[in-house]
Amino acid sequence: MVSIKKQTKPVMMSILVMLAGLLISLTSYASTYATVSKNKVTKNELFRLQIITDKKASSDDLNLDSLRKDFYVDRPSFGTSVNIINGDRSVRSQWDVSIAATRSGIITIPSFTVGNEKTQPIAIQVGNDPTLPGDDEIVEIHSTLGKSTLYPNESTLLHVRLMLKADTRHMQNPQIQPPSAQGVTLEAASQPDQHREIINGLAVTVLEQSFRITATKAGDFSVTEPVFTGTMLFNGMRGQTKVHAIKTTPKVFPVTVLPKPENYQGVWLPTSSLSLKQSWVDGKGKPISSASAAMKVGDSLTRTIQLQVSGLGQERIPDIQISYPDSLRVYKEKPDYKTLDNGDTLMTLKQVLIPNQAGHIEIPGISLNWWDSVNKKQKKSMLTGLNLDVAPGKPVETMMSVPQAPAAPATAPPAKEIKVKDAGYWPYLAAGFALLWLVTFILLVVVYRERSNTPKATAENTETKKAEHSSLKQAIKQKDGIRIQQLVNQHLTQFPGEENLHEEIQHEVNRLQSVIYSSAQDDYDPKPLMKLLAQLEKQAKKSGKKQTETLPQL
Repeated sequence: MVSIKKQTKPVMMSILVMLAGLLISLTSYASTYATVSKNKVTKNELFRLQIITDKKASSDDLNLDSLRKDFYVDRPSFGTSVNIINGDRSVRSQWDVSIAATRSGIITIPSFTVGNEKTQPIAIQVGNDPTLPGDDEIVEIHSTLGKSTLYPNESTLLHVRLMLKADTRHMQNPQIQPPSAQGVTLEAASQPDQHREIINGLAVTVLEQSFRITATKAGDFSVTEPVFTGTMLFNGMRGQTKVHAIKTTPKVFPVTVLPKPENYQGVWLPTSSLSLKQSWVDGKGKPISSASAAMKVGDSLTRTIQLQVSGLGQERIPDIQISYPDSLRVYKEKPDYKTLDNGDTLMTLKQVLIPNQAGHIEIPGISLNWWDSVNKKQKKSMLTGLNLDVAPGKPVETMMSVPQAPAAPATAPPAKEIKVKDAGYWPYLAAGFALLWLVTFILLVVVYRERSNTPKATAENTETKKAEHSSLKQAIKQKDGIRIQQLVNQHLTQFPGEENLHEEIQHEVNRLQSVIYSSAQDDYDPKPLMKLLAQLEKQAKKSGKKQTETLPQL
């Protein structure tokens, strides 16, 4: 009997140790845990996830990156509290975050680590909602590339048309990732054009822009259209709030750049279309259409050359060099470049020719080699010259006559002796009065100028301020976000030291810009910004700082 008791004691102690360890383990596990408001949801349906720990923590102690693979994750909120009951002190830290599944099926919320503890994973059953709109029902992007085969230095246009069909007031964080290119250069060929259209009875926000794609070397490359991302809030079929994460799948355009032909001669000029024209106009404005013309020395002749090319930017167009004879004086203007509606580049070159000697003068023509990228062969465009029959006339450079000194008289008359009598003190008295009058006159002029300049400077300052106010008012009316930012920054530099108001004004500018770029027309209200600017001026005036006039009300 004694031996049995002696054997039982160690067994009981082992069991107690195991139970204590189990209790400690359960207590440790239960101190940090995760809960959800629902475990059966539909795709994109918002529900709440909570992570709770009974230890002191900070908001940065929880990492939710592993959740973003299968869920939309909103910005989490964090709070911590301390409770003292009957002298017992307890701490509670809690994270609350709204999430939504981005796919259907059984999705597991992973385990999270807080300090040295982990939460248990949670399985969520996600079903489909037939009322859920597709990405193409919210946003569409249509892009077209002018050409897929280019030569080095040749370019083509990428036209992008983005249509946002949903109400932008329900859109969060809308962003457009610009197009990208691999192996070729990409630059904006036009300013973005944002407007509203009615398509099949639906009001649609449309954003259009063109980009120039230029080849630099031979090879196979690609161009990727823009990508639209954002989140859309709407109500599901059972009235629950849903969030739809949108990300368009970009279209990729293949681009093949062929090598420059080895047998090509001349300045490299690849293009699918080229037009070379010229016109002649005499000094009286009369066009010359024949192959010859009669002129006089000193008469002027204007030659206008126009080169229109497709698929080349301004920097890729070569200079047209013409070797004129010494019998002509040539005045050249800088080439004028213009981008036409079809994307072609038009170069206009004007030259004024003036004959400086009589006789027969031959004005040379123009020959320009270029590569036809459509038919893949070299071509030549030519312009004919002009024959001039120049008659004597006024010289080009007018000789300036040198004035001659007046001739001296042949005989000088004999000098007469003049006797002057003593005039007394009267000449000195008259000179004193004259000097006093002159000094008085000068002082009056100086005083008058000072008085007249002061209101003039004030008027100029007032006009400058009115111009600035007018520019800001015009930018707000046109909803030009970039111009509004520039003008407000210029205005803030006049009032340093008012950091609190500066932050409020900058926050209001950011709000206006977010409304402008998200096309939320009904939410565009610039009056709070104008009131803050007026408050800034009033406060600066009271504190004795730099003063300006109050911005006018809209």
